[in-house]
Amino acid sequence: MSRRFTVNAPAVVSEVIDGEAVILNLRSGHYFSALHTGAVVWEWIDGGAEYQPHWSLVPPKQSAVPAVRTAELDGVTASAAMLSA
Repeated sequence: MSRRFTVNAPAVVSEVIDGEAVILNLRSGHYFSALHTGAVVWEWIDGGAEYQPHWSLVPPKQSAVPAVRTAELDGVTASAAMLSA
């Protein structure tokens, strides 16, 4: 999935000043302000940030079961037997 975030450039003007993103929607007249992290995110979006789903929302993939050698398994079994005796 290759999507990019974009800012509606003709209708929105913005400027980051001293760590604050000042955003103005020219159509509606709404004014927004984002401090610190919000300003960083706004610059990221304005720069064409690529959309990636959050890792917690991506279904897990089945991984291959590792091969186990019998000698390793026998050693574990022998150790367990000695502990339980």
